[in-house]
Amino acid sequence: MIRFVFIAFVFYISSIFINDYNDDPKNTYIAVYILFVSTLGSGIAISQAPSIGKARAAAVKVFDIIEEESTIDSRSLKGEQIIKNGAIEFQNVCFKYPSRTQQVLDKFNMTIPSTRKIALVGHSGCGKSTIANLLLRMYEIMDG
Repeated sequence: MIRFVFIAFVFYISSIFINDYNDDPKNTYIAVYILFVSTLGSGIAISQAPSIGKARAAAVKVFDIIEEESTIDSRSLKGEQIIKNGAIEFQNVCFKYPSRTQQVLDKFNMTIPSTRKIALVGHSGCGKSTIANLLLRMYEIMDG
């Protein structure tokens, strides 16, 4: 309703300019058109303000995660440095996520022979993603 009242008001004012002040109808039309377009653009921009605030808050959280210092030093010489035929081996690996109290892997053993491809399958919550994250050194194991 507000939009239609605004349009009616603008046409009323423009008819006053044309009739009472002998304004050129062409120039009046151009002025009304500019007013409509600028008002429409302003309305669209103002309607996006809440989304911009939410996006800014989300971006702060994302950049906090990106800039977080890692406890894993990839240049460290700690641990075994010898590569045995390119095989990947988990021996008695124990792991729990820093934010949880429950242990996820308890004395887990697995060997992936070199030049082999494997598939990790199982039900939800059995540790597939955890194993992948440990292989990618996203987390440090507790023991093993």
